[in-house]
Amino acid sequence: MNKVVARPVLKTVGPNGQISLGKHLAGRQVQVEEYEDGSIRILPGVFVPDNERWLLRSDVGADLDSALAALANHEPEDMPRVALQKAIGDEADNS
Repeated sequence: MNKVVARPVLKTVGPNGQISLGKHLAGRQVQVEEYEDGSIRILPGVFVPDNERWLLRSDVGADLDSALAALANHEPEDMPRVALQKAIGDEADNS
């Protein structure tokens, strides 16, 4: 279990439903969990958008590592735009 690092503080919820959590959390995202008994748990963290969540899947890591290694070991080629579009289109058709 986590150790309490500060003394408990009483705060009053303002008329607009807000409380201040302190400057150390300013600008950070928090997850707010509300329970049936009325208790609230606030967890600081990082939000991952749905369209980027696939990057966190365990089976994606090896593919990303492989792609990054390939990029690091190959110099970029100069390629005319039309040839590049054709190459991208050919790879997409083969997938």
